[in-house]
Amino acid sequence: MKVFKVFLLTLLIGMPAMAAETEFPGGDDKADFEKWFQEVREFKHRFMVRELNLNENQKEDFFRILDRMEDEMGEANRNARRLEDEIRKKGDNATAEDYEKAAYVLFEQKQKEGEIEQKAYNEFKKVLTPEQLFKFKGADWKFNRGLMDKHRRLKAGNAPKHDQGRRRDKKQTAPGIEVLNQE
Repeated sequence: MKVFKVFLLTLLIGMPAMAAETEFPGGDDKADFEKWFQEVREFKHRFMVRELNLNENQKEDFFRILDRMEDEMGEANRNARRLEDEIRKKGDNATAEDYEKAAYVLFEQKQKEGEIEQKAYNEFKKVLTPEQLFKFKGADWKFNRGLMDKHRRLKAGNAPKHDQGRRRDKKQTAPGIEVLNQE
């Protein structure tokens, strides 16, 4: 499940760099992607306000810290992926040294993410109550899970999800994105 979350976070945060190089499926240029990305970010802000019960005094600082954390994680992920892509492009010409360097960077990625999250945690502590701080990771997971579920349904042509032995109540939270409450 952690791999799934990391994939989503990488996808969500890493897309601005990819948009510069490729066309966005929903449109024909980078501006369409950036508009979509900003809409997702704004939706996440609204979602977190609701889930953490943020007051007006907390919102600005919370969003600043959250957005910076996600941007930093995205940059770290893009750098690791860039090196990985370079090795793949080299193909048979890649040396053992190239592979070792790339493997080290990929393994080190988790540590970098942890350092970024720990730095953000120390800043969040100044803004959030202990209860909100505790609920943050669960709310972040819930948001990411909702995005992944929506992505999966869209990719499958809106095919119904298979019940995996859990009761799921769907709650529409914004146009195009559903969050699942698991009981």
